[in-house]
Amino acid sequence: MKKVLKRIIGGAIFLVVIGSFIAGNYLVDYALARQGDGGNRKVKSVKKIENPIIKQNKLLQEEKTNEFLNNNEVKETSVVSDDGLNLKGYYYINNSDKWALIIHGYRDNHEDMNAYAQRYFEKGYNVLMPDLRGNGNSEGKYIGMGCLDKDDMKLWVDWILKNNSNPEIVVHGLSMGAATTMMLAGEETPNNVKVFIEDAGFTSVRDIFESELKVRFHLPSFPILDAGGMVSKVKAGYAFDGASALEQIEKSTKPVMFIHATDDNFVPFRMLDELYNAKKKGAKKKLVAENAGHTEAKYALGEEYWTEVFNFIEENK
Repeated sequence: MKKVLKRIIGGAIFLVVIGSFIAGNYLVDYALARQGDGGNRKVKSVKKIENPIIKQNKLLQEEKTNEFLNNNEVKETSVVSDDGLNLKGYYYINNSDKWALIIHGYRDNHEDMNAYAQRYFEKGYNVLMPDLRGNGNSEGKYIGMGCLDKDDMKLWVDWILKNNSNPEIVVHGLSMGAATTMMLAGEETPNNVKVFIEDAGFTSVRDIFESELKVRFHLPSFPILDAGGMVSKVKAGYAFDGASALEQIEKSTKPVMFIHATDDNFVPFRMLDELYNAKKKGAKKKLVAENAGHTEAKYALGEEYWTEVFNFIEENK
């Protein structure tokens, strides 16, 4: 009887382990693979956001962005990542020493950041917008979730330094690009990198996936994330536990501005304070957009958003 019981228990454990790795593998392919469906996010929001200012400011910004694109030439360049990927970047030259390194979000590409390019260009900045690995025209089978992207951004900083002898660089990222920005902020960067602006960034890959498992699939994080982290290490080159913007922010010493919308149903609003409070050294500022969803802060706040951003840069560059 005891032998039978042991076999049953052993078989059950085996099935749980195998099932966890199957689920973990699915998670990695769903959320991180270039061809995955993780960007198709359809969830019911508890609170319906009704903010006419957002729609109005979107239309105004679209007009400015289209005019900018029609009147300025974008150029393409590339760098090769440490693991041999050809990464594309797109830039606008404004004949100054000021540079904005603008980083797009999850499953987006550089074109999704054209509104940011317009605003920085208007302020006299040269603008560089990379396509992150696994996105847009850059190579890569898997998305970096900021963990690998932070190292790629060092290559883009070097690219700026090769093309400008004494640049002043601002790094501005949105969503996953914001997580990349914060992870880069925790690294050693040249003195030319002056300020970091993060908008709607998450604390860590594990935290955001834990939130998504709950919201999308109503599933617990254990054991799926544990198994998924191991699969990700093999397939994508990083484990979930090693990809933490929170830990990087704790190490950061340069100025960081933190921006988030209160009704963000993708990256929970609570992460704003966790990140802000984790920064112990260097200047920091927090900007909150009320009654707005994920990455909508710039539309909810309108001109206030950009006034606050550029004031923070001027005060700390």
